[in-house]
Amino acid sequence: RVHGSLRSLFRTGGGGRRALWPPTIRASDMHATTHIHPSVTVGSFTQIAEGVHIGPGTSIGSGCFLGPHVVIGANCKLEHQVSVSNCTIGADVVLWPGVRVGQDGFGFLHVSGEDVESNPVTKKPQTMRVILHDGVELGANTTVDRGSWRDTEIGAHTKVDNQVQIAHNVQIGRA
Repeated sequence: RVHGSLRSLFRTGGGGRRALWPPTIRASDMHATTHIHPSVTVGSFTQIAEGVHIGPGTSIGSGCFLGPHVVIGANCKLEHQVSVSNCTIGADVVLWPGVRVGQDGFGFLHVSGEDVESNPVTKKPQTMRVILHDGVELGANTTVDRGSWRDTEIGAHTKVDNQVQIAHNVQIGRA
């Protein structure tokens, strides 16, 4: 039984089952600079920011977040609860549930001339991107930090297991 304002989030499907609503993202929900190929499927409660480009045959699961200017190639699969920011993704890439790509890395530095006792460290800007080449697969809950002085890059057909953290500026696999 569903009560109050939650009632509008549910609809009754075949056999009396209930499913979350809305089932997919609507064109009216997207920013004008976003381009999603007509063959792409997008799960419910996914957020897609401005300037995102998604290639043909790609599937985006429910509850995903695609940050500004993310590029996703053809025939990719992003499972539910994936967040991608500051990233370019090639074709045939698979991101399993909970993957996080393109967030800031753990970067700090001492400010030159500052008293270390009163101001020991400051956050180092993480301004670069992540590049996932064709055929990459990242296991569930894997994180890949964006670069601070060069792009973090995962080469073609690289496979990464579950719960792995790839630090900023790392380059692994075939480029």
